[in-house]
Amino acid sequence: MSRLIPVILAAFALTACDAVEESNPPIKVGVLLSLSGPLSSNGDALLRGMELAREEVNASKLLGHDASLEFVIRDDMGIPGNTIRQLQELAEDEGVPAILGPHTSPGAAILARALFQERMVALSPTSDAPGRGIPRPFLFRSSLTVERLVPSGIEATKQSLGYSRVAVVHNRAEFTMFSSISAILSSALGRYPDVRIVAEVVYLRDLRSDSVPVPDLSAEMADLKASNPEAIFVLGNAIDRTGVLPQMHAAGITQTPAIVPLLSSDDVKQVNQQATGAAEGAVTLQAWLAASEHPRSLAFLKS
Repeated sequence: MSRLIPVILAAFALTACDAVEESNPPIKVGVLLSLSGPLSSNGDALLRGMELAREEVNASKLLGHDASLEFVIRDDMGIPGNTIRQLQELAEDEGVPAILGPHTSPGAAILARALFQERMVALSPTSDAPGRGIPRPFLFRSSLTVERLVPSGIEATKQSLGYSRVAVVHNRAEFTMFSSISAILSSALGRYPDVRIVAEVVYLRDLRSDSVPVPDLSAEMADLKASNPEAIFVLGNAIDRTGVLPQMHAAGITQTPAIVPLLSSDDVKQVNQQATGAAEGAVTLQAWLAASEHPRSLAFLKS
């Protein structure tokens, strides 16, 4: 939450001044998230966090004694192509100066050029594809990209779990968006001479549809189990994460830790609804965790 406050202040400083002169109407902030479709659980969680931030900013009077923020919310349904249409609605119909979102990397990539044309600012809270950490004139992000997150996560998990034999499970279509994540993972693992990839499960799930689940991987999971890995990396977006872990559990892969970048608490709930205990022992790589003892994290939890 503390990261959002200075960005909001910077984006709306001039707007706040104008608002004071005009009887202080609320300062509109666009929110562009996936609130329906395959990423809705993540979108709902993000919206709750943004509402907490908005309430804190308004209560603090940081924008001025009578100034306040008001959200104008739009749903892109998890479809990158909807992002531009929703942006234009926010710009032309609502006149917002800035947007919180989108929360996917494809959506952020599509949005970058349109932001320049509309002269709007956007803060993407969770897009993490490689190469998009480079500053752009109107697009900002508050999440670590995978080229920073994955190597640090491997360093930590290697030290903690002491694995040498690893396996990888991923959606081939995912690499059309995260084009270098496979190379990042291989490079990071390659720093350890004793580590080798003993099995790889690759499947194809169409990312353009919110109704296409992870396919039946029973045969692949049997082979994966037979390879006897000491850790299994599961790569993909929310549907892939929540689709693969139950299948691993059904195959009897219950003692080998799954390392799942960006696994969220909402993902864990969905996994356990499908198969009780299927997320037990999973390890995630995240930029922030609720177990953090940093003073700002503790203050956030307390509030």
